[in-house]
Amino acid sequence: IVQNDEIKEEIVNDDEGIPLIARCAYDRNFDFDTIRRPAWNILDHLLFVGDDAIEKTYEIDYLMDDIHMLSSSNNLHLSSITKRMQFKIEQEANYIINQNREEDEDKLHNAPIKVFDEKKAIYQYIRGDYRFNLSGMQSREPSDLMISYCSSDKKLCLIIYNKLKESKMYRISFDEANDHESNPIAMADSVGRSSIILVCFSNKYRQSNASRLEAEFAKKRKRKIIPIRVERYYEPTGGWLLSIIDDRECVDFTQGNFIYAYNRLIEHIDIAIDDD
Repeated sequence: IVQNDEIKEEIVNDDEGIPLIARCAYDRNFDFDTIRRPAWNILDHLLFVGDDAIEKTYEIDYLMDDIHMLSSSNNLHLSSITKRMQFKIEQEANYIINQNREEDEDKLHNAPIKVFDEKKAIYQYIRGDYRFNLSGMQSREPSDLMISYCSSDKKLCLIIYNKLKESKMYRISFDEANDHESNPIAMADSVGRSSIILVCFSNKYRQSNASRLEAEFAKKRKRKIIPIRVERYYEPTGGWLLSIIDDRECVDFTQGNFIYAYNRLIEHIDIAIDDD
């Protein structure tokens, strides 16, 4: 069910679909391991179908009560699922609105001050918003990068992160402790602080709802995305991951020549920075 997009859409479109699975999740009369846990997993996937799934889930009071309660559960798997569901249902839209507003305010507050060019005639400048630039040199601010990855691919992604960190050219957000899987608020904050997202994709990444939430949130925030292949020969053929990667050229770190791939990555990052 969770891997078939058509079946998930049929469940959402059926008036009894989500309510039935929701009852399987919250009803204590059902066995947890054989019925309730699988039902929670299915609901977690259904929320990505769209707004209709989110609205139908939000209308089920018993389910929402359980989501709020289980989000602080000692069961890490279940708390991760319910925190992710709570974020999708109640928090994501507001986060996007608030972060966009804060960025717009920052742009107004930090509007660039034009530099006075002493080679041009003074009469060209009629406002007092210029500064002398006698050095002829302006340093470029390091770019904020975020590495989005699945914990199964951590080994290679950590190598990429350390190499970028050694360059001292960029500020990099890397969730080394895998907190984003269980804390979507931390994920949203990291995406909000970053202008470029390095999406390290693989089949495991495609199957991970935490990775999907992160990548789709980055797309909704209109972040620049650089795809990085971290599983040899893997090529998404459809679904949500293909819509994230789109027609972007990917950097392949699986062909055995790390330095070549790293240099290609730097080129892509610099192009993204120059486009700002």
